[in-house]
Amino acid sequence: MAVDPKHVESVFHAALDRSPGRERSGYLDAACDTPELRQRVDRLLAAHDDIGEFLDGDPADTTREYPAPESVGSVVVGRFKLLEKIGEGGMGVVFMAEQSEPVRRLVAVKLIKPGMDSQQVLARFESERQALALMDHPNIAKILDGGVTEAGRPFFAMELVKGMPITQFCDERKLSVRERLRLMVPVCQAVQHAHMKGIIHRDLKPGNVLVALYDGVPVPRVIDFGVSKAVGQRLTDRTLFTGFGTVVGTPEYMAPEQAEFNQLDIDTRADVYTLGILLYELITGSPPIDGERVKKAALLEVLRAVREEEPPKPSTRLSSPATPASVAANRRSRQDQLTKAVRGELDWIVMKALEKDRGRRYDTAGALADDLGRFLAAEPVLAHPPTLAYRVRKFVGRNRAAVAAASGIAVALVAGTGVSATLAVRATQAEQAALQASERATEDREISQRLAEGERAAREEEKTQKLAAQKSAEEAKSVEADAKAMLAFFDKAILGAPRPQQGGKDVTLRQSLDRAEADIAKAFAGRPHVEAAIRERYGETYRQMGDLPAARRQHELAHSLRGKALGPDDSSTLRSGNQLAAVYRQLGQYDLARPLYEENHKRTLALQGPDHADTLRAANGLALLRHELGDNDQAVPMFEDTLARRRKTLGADNADTLVSLNNLALGYSALGRHDDAAKMYEEVFERRKTSMGADNINTLLAQTNLAMAYHRADKSERAIELLTPVVASFKKTYGDDGLHTLRAQNHLVVAFTKTDPPAAVKLGEETLKLRKAKLPAEHPDTLTSQHNLALAYRAAGQTVKAVPMLEEVAERLKKVYPEDHPDRVQTLGWLAMVYRETNQPEKADAIEKQLPKKP
Repeated sequence: MAVDPKHVESVFHAALDRSPGRERSGYLDAACDTPELRQRVDRLLAAHDDIGEFLDGDPADTTREYPAPESVGSVVVGRFKLLEKIGEGGMGVVFMAEQSEPVRRLVAVKLIKPGMDSQQVLARFESERQALALMDHPNIAKILDGGVTEAGRPFFAMELVKGMPITQFCDERKLSVRERLRLMVPVCQAVQHAHMKGIIHRDLKPGNVLVALYDGVPVPRVIDFGVSKAVGQRLTDRTLFTGFGTVVGTPEYMAPEQAEFNQLDIDTRADVYTLGILLYELITGSPPIDGERVKKAALLEVLRAVREEEPPKPSTRLSSPATPASVAANRRSRQDQLTKAVRGELDWIVMKALEKDRGRRYDTAGALADDLGRFLAAEPVLAHPPTLAYRVRKFVGRNRAAVAAASGIAVALVAGTGVSATLAVRATQAEQAALQASERATEDREISQRLAEGERAAREEEKTQKLAAQKSAEEAKSVEADAKAMLAFFDKAILGAPRPQQGGKDVTLRQSLDRAEADIAKAFAGRPHVEAAIRERYGETYRQMGDLPAARRQHELAHSLRGKALGPDDSSTLRSGNQLAAVYRQLGQYDLARPLYEENHKRTLALQGPDHADTLRAANGLALLRHELGDNDQAVPMFEDTLARRRKTLGADNADTLVSLNNLALGYSALGRHDDAAKMYEEVFERRKTSMGADNINTLLAQTNLAMAYHRADKSERAIELLTPVVASFKKTYGDDGLHTLRAQNHLVVAFTKTDPPAAVKLGEETLKLRKAKLPAEHPDTLTSQHNLALAYRAAGQTVKAVPMLEEVAERLKKVYPEDHPDRVQTLGWLAMVYRETNQPEKADAIEKQLPKKP
């Protein structure tokens, strides 16, 4: 019987996709059911290794000639210069290329290998190109161009994804489990997009899900639709089919229905299963079927395992002594903590995606993404543990022979007894039969006992999981009720304030807040955590408005509520304390800020460890306090340590990391390391501008700091260029007397003092007046404005006016800072100078005797 050439071609392609050696040989042993088929495929493989030919009729025909293959340095269709080979598969090769027109950019160019231009390969290649062209999703690599090379070989150009496999990216950056899940959500959504376009990927694995940083944000991209399958549509006019007897995909990342030599009945749920495998590996460090086992075992054994073996739950895999310690370390956790975090809902989600019976899986990749979203939002998930009846059926299915033996045990014993009594001549045989029956009986009792124990354990587990699900549902209802109560409060008290029955359309936000504040305690009686959250929101709003005393009151109430309800060691209480300490610091109430910062840092360090976000937040606040108190010898090492830890755990572009970088620049500047500080301010500004936008408040604050670095470098004109738009933006957002407005304006006074003293005087008088109207006379911001205005008077030739202002500042600073604080020392130095300039040498001498001696 003749061998179908198409079947030969299909088996040949599948063999090319496997590594030469054991893997390829095992596949051929299983796939080639006749010696003739095996002989023809072997000849094709040998020819491919030698000259790259492919079957297009009789394999003995070697008369065809092919143009020289494209290689590094070649230019495809006049606009794609091939720079580097970055990938190769059974039918194609991928190059990084430089496109010269209509735009210059780097792209990935995929070409068919020389000699691989059979109908089947051309159809599959064109299918991949059409599949990519159909899709438009931010997490799927886009096709940019396509056509035929000068040598007549099809090609297409696609977006160059400069990323690394998702598992490698997560491990190198030591992402937590929750951070890994957040990356998987858009991957699932991308696969759902492909399914909506009628495309099944069929080869989802870490190497086909690449993650790259875009503006500091990790973005996963799904690539390589080379073995994708169209559902309900034709991607190409060429004949394209998955041949009978062909296995498509990577064994350890296959769905059970793919692990057959006939994959004609594949649907989108196969991709759902492989997404489950990706999830499993991201959580546990390895896929359910380990790659080493795939390399060592025969192909048929691997396919059987994919079809039949139930993977252990992720928490079970993580709790195994065989699990390397590096798995937990790469997820910033300990093994026991990681196992506990995964047990329950996350187990359920993964195992639902990994159901062998596809009817029990998530219906769609989108449904899996939605359940991951529910888990991340602490909402009840749709996945649930399998029922007891289902588990018993699975047990019976796995132990069918043993269960059958147990049911027939009585018959075997009776038969054995009858034989031994009737036929004495066969006594030895009867004895052996009885012994075998006894052994079977013992074995069956053990199986029955294990089944009973399994049932009891399953009942207990099901009961536990039901209780957990009930608790989650109750918590979700409680959270929902709290959210509705908060929304109702804000709708009535804040959003409803402009309504006529509430007081008219001209009610300001501040009036609405003040009016509603009196009702907070009553509205949330018995819900201290909700009241605390609202008061923290109030406090932050008042702080942004520049009313620090009002902010202090709200944060004090919030901190007290959390402490009484949750205790001093609860993370919410500690975060609330950190917010309160920051307000104390901004008010210049260092005697209140210092002990609170120190206590918070001590507790979070003991409870959470040095790398936890709460610990680093407390450390940053304490270091900033020490900087403001002039203790930079202690502040700078804390800034350096906090920055290093945030870079390691959060990345260089994270908002908290940039806060630490900015604060370290403050410390370096105070120590006279102005060049180092300027470089850091520049980096903070550029990173924030890229990731947050030029108009974001954090970017504008970084722009202010960078401007002052230019001022200290005698580039005051450049400083003014940077500061002027910042002041205008802050005025528009926060008003003329806003906290940020006045601070930026004060910096502008300092810059004008060098370049335009009259302008500095005018702006300085305006700034001081506004600050005195909102802040106490002893507040550091008020004293800073008064100090800077005095220097502006001196620069403008009005030194007589500067004297009493500096005298007042020097006197008030005694109540705020210790004797050796840099601000006190600097003010006294200027006061001595203006005394000399106004012919008061005795007063100047007296002050200079008080100043610390320079080393």
